[in-house]
Amino acid sequence: MEKAFKYSLERGSKKFLCPNCHKKTFVKYIDNETGEYLPDRYGRCDREQKCGYFQTPESAESTFIPNAVEVMKPESTTYLSLDHLDSSFNSEFEKQNNFILSLNKILDDHSIKRVISEYFISTYNYWNNWATVFWQIDEKERVRSGQVILYDPHNGKRIKKPFSHITWMHSILLKKGEIEDFNLKQCLFGLHLINDYPDRNIAIVEAPKTACIMSAVYPKFLWMATCGLSNINPEKFKPIKNKKIILYPDLGAFDVWSEKAKTLKKFGYNIEVSSLLEIKCKGYPKGLDIADFFIKKSKN
Repeated sequence: MEKAFKYSLERGSKKFLCPNCHKKTFVKYIDNETGEYLPDRYGRCDREQKCGYFQTPESAESTFIPNAVEVMKPESTTYLSLDHLDSSFNSEFEKQNNFILSLNKILDDHSIKRVISEYFISTYNYWNNWATVFWQIDEKERVRSGQVILYDPHNGKRIKKPFSHITWMHSILLKKGEIEDFNLKQCLFGLHLINDYPDRNIAIVEAPKTACIMSAVYPKFLWMATCGLSNINPEKFKPIKNKKIILYPDLGAFDVWSEKAKTLKKFGYNIEVSSLLEIKCKGYPKGLDIADFFIKKSKN
């Protein structure tokens, strides 16, 4: 396939210091004709909420399409086989899954089993440990891929040192040679559940972990996760356009999510943004999510 853009964000895991927050989370633009980096100011910081720096090449305005990262991908969306999901969905592995072990401290057995069953929470031995797979399954029950994340079994927090323990199942399978070219087109985590609960209003958070916990804490809503701020857009939300949607941003992200909601409203979405954390959690560190709030509340 010919390269579609003159400039694109570099593929792979290589990161540079961000010119704004000075963290090593910056992806640079490259010139696809020469393979050389553009000046250091052009690129995107992966810390979407805490930094949000994103500078596109000014000379590419006529040809640039935002987030055109992998210009050599197949045009059509590809999917993983259900066999890949089934192979990781094993009740014996659950006893070693760090995320599930952490749930034992805050949820009862019945709620945990329901969360595992409904969201197909799976276990994968990676980074020499038992990581959690949060499968993205769309409304037609096609497996888009799965986020693989390693948690601390004691506090339920994502392990970030000495590096961020998060990847995708299709990336692992590509490295193992089990699949070939793969074009990931994400969907909302938990989207498949609209077939089981067609009458429920939709509540959306950023992290799959948060959606899972809240589905047990407040089952009145159908909880989904964006798996990234960039996924709050009309295309990703299209399967739930006829639903009542409430966004629950992490503490400190209310304004950013509100701007996203304004765009969706222009496309006819019935959507609102909850300010619960901004009101109830003043003085708490940014990044606190709705599940953290309810867990803290239950302990008081």
